[in-house]
Amino acid sequence: MIKHHFDTASKSTSKRYRFEIFFLLFVFLLSSNLVVCQKFIPLDDDVMEFIPTVSFDLFYKKKLLQTGLTSRDTLTILDAAVVFDSIHFRKEGFRSKGFLKDSLPEVVFLQKEVFELDEVVLNTAVKKETFLGENSRFVRKRSTSFQAEPTAGIMFFREELATIDVTKLRFFVEKVSVKTNYKIKFYACELVGSILTHNEVKIGAVFFESPVLQLEKEIKNEVIVDLESGGFPKPKSNLFVVIELVSYEDETGQIISPEPNKLTKLKYQLSKKMNYFAKLREVRTHSLTTYFININAMIRRDFNFMFKKTPHRSSLVTPAISLYGAGVD
Repeated sequence: MIKHHFDTASKSTSKRYRFEIFFLLFVFLLSSNLVVCQKFIPLDDDVMEFIPTVSFDLFYKKKLLQTGLTSRDTLTILDAAVVFDSIHFRKEGFRSKGFLKDSLPEVVFLQKEVFELDEVVLNTAVKKETFLGENSRFVRKRSTSFQAEPTAGIMFFREELATIDVTKLRFFVEKVSVKTNYKIKFYACELVGSILTHNEVKIGAVFFESPVLQLEKEIKNEVIVDLESGGFPKPKSNLFVVIELVSYEDETGQIISPEPNKLTKLKYQLSKKMNYFAKLREVRTHSLTTYFININAMIRRDFNFMFKKTPHRSSLVTPAISLYGAGVD
C-alpha cells in the first residue's frame, strides 16, 4: 500500500515525496564529498517545508564569533575552517533553537509560533453557529488544482451532520490567476471496509449540487458559498463533498485552457481526522482506480505495519473545506 501512496491522483502528493527523495540523495552525495564541512537545511517542523534565510549565530566557549544567514534555496554549508562549538538558529515567527556542534543535525526542524492569515484555517463561526471542520495549518505543496472529474474529496459523517442545519460551505484557494467556473457537489455515500484494513467510500446519488459559481481573478484564501438560499436539505447519510471544475474564462468571456501554473488550486490542511478520500493511480496501468480510498487511514496503517511508527504530521492532510450552520439540540 505504501507503493500505492506514491501514486495517488494528487500530483502535489507525488511532488512532495519526489522532493524528499531528491533531498536525501542530495545530502548523501554531499556527505561523500564534503565530509569535513558542517552542513544543514532548515525545515518547518509542522509541514516539512523549506525555510529560507534563517539567521544563525556561531559561538565558541560561550562567546559570539559570527552571524550569518542560511541559503535562500538549498543546503547551507559552513567552511571547515570555521571553528565553533555551538550554533543558534532564529527567524521571526519561529521558535529559536540551538545545538552543540557535535549534535547539529543535517535537517534542522524549527517550530512556527506566529502565523499569517493565509497560513492557517481558523474557525470563524459566529455566536450560535456550528462549525464542522478543522483548525490547522495549510500545506502549500499539497494544494491541488480543480478538476472536471474530481479525484479527491472530503467526507462529513452522518453523526456530525445531525448536529447542524447547514447554511454555508467554506473552502480555501491559492491566488486565482484565471476566472474560474466551478460547482460544489454533495454525494450520499457509505463507508466500505475497515480503517484497519482497506477503507473505501461508496459514492451514491447526488444529494445537492450548487449552481455554477465563479472565482474572479486575484481572489485568494477564503471563499464562502451560501447553501441556505439554495434550499440545502437535511442530510440523512454521510456526505462526500467535491469541488468540480466547469471551465476557465479569459477577460472577454471566452473558454480557455490555462497554463499549468495558472490553474486554480484548492488548499489542503493538516488533519487529525480520517475524512480525506482520493482515487489512486495503479502502478502497472497508470490508470485511476474506480474507488476513493481513505488516504490518511492508509498512511497510518502502512507506517505502523512497515515501520512500526507514526507518519510525520505533514503526511496527514485533508481538503480545506468546512461547513457552517445553526446548531441542533
